[in-house]
Amino acid sequence: MKKFLFTIFLLIQIQFVYCQNDADVIRYSLMNFGGTGRSLGMANSFGALGADMSATYTNPGGLGLYRSGEISGSLGFNNRNSENEYLNSNKSESQFKMAFSNAGMLWHFENQNYSKWKGWTFAMAYNQTNNHSSNNLASGFNDNNSILHSFCESLGKNEPSVSITDNLQVYQAYGAYPNYNGSNAANLTTDFPFDIDLAWQTFLIDSVEDAGQTYYFNAVPFGGVQQTKKTTTRGGQGEFDISLANNFDNRLFCGMTLGFASVNYNQTTNWREYDSNDSIPGFYSLDYNSELNTTGSAVNFKVGVVYKPIEVLRIGLAFHTPTNYVLTDDYTTTMNAKLENSIGSIVENDYASPLSVPFSYRIITPMKLIASIAGLTSKLGAVNIDYEYNDYSKGYIYTNDNLYNPYFNSTREAIKIKYQATHTVRIGAEAILSNWRIRAGASYSTSPLKEQFRLNSLTDYSKKTITTGFGYKGERYFFDMAIACSTFGNLDRPYSLESGKEGVIKTNYVDTRILFTVGKKF
Repeated sequence: MKKFLFTIFLLIQIQFVYCQNDADVIRYSLMNFGGTGRSLGMANSFGALGADMSATYTNPGGLGLYRSGEISGSLGFNNRNSENEYLNSNKSESQFKMAFSNAGMLWHFENQNYSKWKGWTFAMAYNQTNNHSSNNLASGFNDNNSILHSFCESLGKNEPSVSITDNLQVYQAYGAYPNYNGSNAANLTTDFPFDIDLAWQTFLIDSVEDAGQTYYFNAVPFGGVQQTKKTTTRGGQGEFDISLANNFDNRLFCGMTLGFASVNYNQTTNWREYDSNDSIPGFYSLDYNSELNTTGSAVNFKVGVVYKPIEVLRIGLAFHTPTNYVLTDDYTTTMNAKLENSIGSIVENDYASPLSVPFSYRIITPMKLIASIAGLTSKLGAVNIDYEYNDYSKGYIYTNDNLYNPYFNSTREAIKIKYQATHTVRIGAEAILSNWRIRAGASYSTSPLKEQFRLNSLTDYSKKTITTGFGYKGERYFFDMAIACSTFGNLDRPYSLESGKEGVIKTNYVDTRILFTVGKKF
């Protein structure tokens, strides 16, 4: 039977590598830019139009179109609704919060000589580039297996011809791999301190020895549990931009931005399994809780141009360098097990993962290329089309410590195999009605996942957005308001089994954003 572990040797930093995967690279690469009320009302299709504070993040060449100074701020509300399907059962959750999208100030300086360089624009702005806040709830009845089966498969090979009888209960047998056989079972603590060892310590996983062979079994031998996953995510990404732009002969507008990016991410997860039918002898419930805190920063660079061959036509091109994030993870887990003894009383066992040590690593997001074209008149309005290219297979993750960097090899290989280039098209229009502006737009981003890794078109990370808005432009003051609705989805496998019979959580999101911008020209 299970042996008590008297000594614990913790290889914390190696173990923290297990927390990072290819999903982290995608999480911090897929941006959900807010912008200003004017740009969001046009689906952030503004690459060739310029003269908007959002240009500091998209195409800094557009700042060269300014003819005066400006100060503005954008504040709004986000509501994210999630529909989660798991084991033919559906649950919905929503999360509402106030959002600080954009704020900035710029100064324009006209050249006093007769040079073709007409004037300079210097700008400083903060832009929210991603919102990670969401609530997710998925629940379903699993009559085939448990998360404990995936734990056992990590320790040994399932042997259907071998069964274990303990207290008159029959269990599936998993013949232990050499690293976890007999006295080597202590390796559970060093190799799996955040999941399997917790199940071992709370007696959800146990072992027996027969003829020198160790066999593992778990407290839910044949499934039959109600499974629930509740995830709460908070935080986002932002960037402070310092930009400089110039105007050459009122035809060519060039700009560059130095961006200081930041990450603040928190996720808490509760995985619960419950014997809702009271059909599993000795088992009542398990609660597996985890919390991940990630903070970090990065520096990037952007260059852009807008060319005006004729008065009614503008062409834009922008290049964003890869962003090299320095991130720190702090990860902890706990396990609570409620088991029934021989007289039917509940015995409760709790165990927490070792005191975590923050682990630092780096993620490099792919470069970005944006091409734009716009048509406009001073009396009717404007139309802009943006095309954006990203190759997510070029994302990269590593650590500066050569001792632990090899543990990222599988993640780096997964990025190359699973992901591909994406294409985003944004179309926006603005109509002029005296001092008022009416806006609308739409955008579509293709999936970063290669086709063979997509479950369906709703959970492939592709994204559709429609927007509308209006604004008022006075001689000195202006006001803009926008509404944007985005739909996208993803999938999550709470655990994996060799049989492929584990459940998959399919999540479809609907994001609704309302944004207000006020500003003054000087």
